[in-house]
Amino acid sequence: MYRFGAILLAASIFMGCSDKATETAEKVTPAAAGETAEPAEKGAATESVTATEPAVKPTPAEAAKSAFDALQAEYKKSEAAFRQKVQAAPRDEQMALFMSGGEKKEFAVKYLDLAKEYADTDTAFPAVKFAAENGDVEVSTEAFEMIVDKFGDDQQLVGMLRSFDRTAQLPERKHEDFLKNLADNSNNQSVKGSASFALFQLLQRTGEMKDALASQPEMAESIPEEARNYILMDRGNDFDEELQTMLTNVAKNFADIEFGGKTLGELAEEELFVFKYLSVGKIAPDIEGKDLDDEPFKLSDYRGKVVMLDFWGDW
Repeated sequence: MYRFGAILLAASIFMGCSDKATETAEKVTPAAAGETAEPAEKGAATESVTATEPAVKPTPAEAAKSAFDALQAEYKKSEAAFRQKVQAAPRDEQMALFMSGGEKKEFAVKYLDLAKEYADTDTAFPAVKFAAENGDVEVSTEAFEMIVDKFGDDQQLVGMLRSFDRTAQLPERKHEDFLKNLADNSNNQSVKGSASFALFQLLQRTGEMKDALASQPEMAESIPEEARNYILMDRGNDFDEELQTMLTNVAKNFADIEFGGKTLGELAEEELFVFKYLSVGKIAPDIEGKDLDDEPFKLSDYRGKVVMLDFWGDW
């Protein structure tokens, strides 16, 4: 967060003061200096005029940064107060209070307004990004649409897409629509590929959350209605095949694009391997190693036999 202070320097100009200057500076006439003074015209002004420099109007970029930094400071103060409120609440109320998000939605409106007011400055993107990630359905949907329309081909979108799984921790329809729009319409290959893989991540997590709610339905009450309805919607029996098709497309068309320390090609191949070998009902890939007696063995040696797996950890 940033704090911006606008400081206006006022300069006072003092002229014509002698060594014996008094509180009020008097005008020195030629007669006082031993010269012949010409008579002053009747009514001539005798007061000195103080010159002032005109105020410099900030550029749109400067005005945008000043407004953004001031809003950031206000938001930071609000978040600190909200954290204290959550910590002070009874333990059984903390989760519901935390899920409410504090004043994020109210601030999202302010950030969106700022982004629209200064749409042609560098401040517009971080402002509309905040609105998209923290607003209610109406505000965030408008913000996502603005991002697609104004920044759909912008390289800085890639950073947002790499962390989109955190942005959409509770997935909603607006997230899917946003990613599909970028994947279909962006002219930037990095943005297009990143949006395609982020869409896969979103849908995959949605399926996992739906399975979790099926086994623990009581959890559904703690999820906001928009997210709950989206998570529980019926996606048909071909959902896994659709996800694999998406990964195949990413591996084929965007393999060399970097995404979080790896290429999209590498990430897509890893996920396809999971679908092929490590999903429920699939035959596990064969492995080789040595047992506790230092004897070589293969997993396939135990096919058709009862095998006990012992999972453990040491921290």
